[in-house]
Amino acid sequence: MTPMTVVVDTHVHMYPCFDAGALLGHALGNLRRALAGEEGDCAMVLAATPRMDGWGELAAAADRGRGVDGWHIARGGEEGVLWARGEGPDRLLVVSGVQVVSAEGLEVLLLGSIPPSLAGRPLADIARAAAAAGSMAAVPWGFGKWVGRRGRVLEDLVASADRPPMALADSSGRPPGPLPRILRRARAEGLTVLSGSDPLPLPGQESRAGSAGVRLAGRLPEQAPGRGLLAMLREGAVEGTFGSPRPVLRFLGEQIRLRVGGSCEA
Repeated sequence: MTPMTVVVDTHVHMYPCFDAGALLGHALGNLRRALAGEEGDCAMVLAATPRMDGWGELAAAADRGRGVDGWHIARGGEEGVLWARGEGPDRLLVVSGVQVVSAEGLEVLLLGSIPPSLAGRPLADIARAAAAAGSMAAVPWGFGKWVGRRGRVLEDLVASADRPPMALADSSGRPPGPLPRILRRARAEGLTVLSGSDPLPLPGQESRAGSAGVRLAGRLPEQAPGRGLLAMLREGAVEGTFGSPRPVLRFLGEQIRLRVGGSCEA
């Protein structure tokens, strides 16, 4: 039997200035390239924030029986799961997610159908609640967000013997350079380290969807692909990551645009 691989971008947002069809097309195209000709499945986690819910928009289109810019969207038979198919034979699994901020001020990405009511609670409590619900909590890298007090909180939790089930996540939005110290510590402690594209709320950033993520050994089950994907991630089936950091000048330019009114986040 031919070995199978799942490639998944674990951190995608759909902002108001994004074209939904272009987002899906870039995600599937980039993920197929990450498979490099191997047999495999493509998936992404589309995470809502308090101000926008891209997954909900796609789900509403599926419920109305309408396509999205040439894409057919269908419910996946389980909560928080959609299938997107364009003109070709390939399809993309789209799993819902939620991004919240913990009591410590850290961003937390919840993979799976989790209510945003967990926002504002301590990070350890959020991670335990997510695990109990069959989801997964991951703390994604963000520019300036793992320094000072917040960085110390995260490092202490990673090193704690009472650490809750959780993961950390790298981002293709990070500039070139050594892996951040906290990510190196997480790997040394045996934590799962995920990766994702984490597009910014700037016009044209939908092209980054699917350009970074993780490779998992196995295949998605037909009956419950969303639960199967989350189980693979929770069980540490990550074989490796893919995606490249942002070139320094591009990274700096994007950060400047965000800070001078270029953001299109609602």
